[in-house]
Amino acid sequence: MGFNAWLLDCAPAPGCATCRTEWRSLKTAEEAGDISQAANHATKIRDHASGSH
Repeated sequence: MGFNAWLLDCAPAPGCATCRTEWRSLKTAEEAGDISQAANHATKIRDHASGSH
């Protein structure tokens, strides 16, 4: 909700194993309350479009 929802707003690219792994890690960190780590995973997912993985 609020800023955290915006910060973590992303979706894994279809068919990308790296994105799926990052998505699972994002959800685990979010459930643990580690928003900083969750945001790192969300950034990696969003970076898919730039060809970073």
